[in-house]
Amino acid sequence: MSFRPVTVYAVACEARGCDRTVRLYDYDADEKYELRLDKPEMSAGLRREIAEQGWIVAARTLCPDDAKAATETAVERMEIELTHEPLFDMQDDQAETKTGDAS
Repeated sequence: MSFRPVTVYAVACEARGCDRTVRLYDYDADEKYELRLDKPEMSAGLRREIAEQGWIVAARTLCPDDAKAATETAVERMEIELTHEPLFDMQDDQAETKTGDAS
């Protein structure tokens, strides 16, 4: 008997301190199993299936809990940007820098 090393990839959450991995349901065995891929790429169908579980699969992969937290943070930032006046006008500063008219 010989053994050949094989690399497998688990889809894991990229949030700091989180170690959750994608788990899919096996209907035949009536249990969940850790998703393992033979290459670090996913098909569009697999991405959709993972997203249906609440994962964000984009530039970063986030588990449902971290995806919710990231979404809430993004919404809070947008609300602040929309409801607060900036401390200084960036357009005036950029125009002065280009023309050299800064006093």
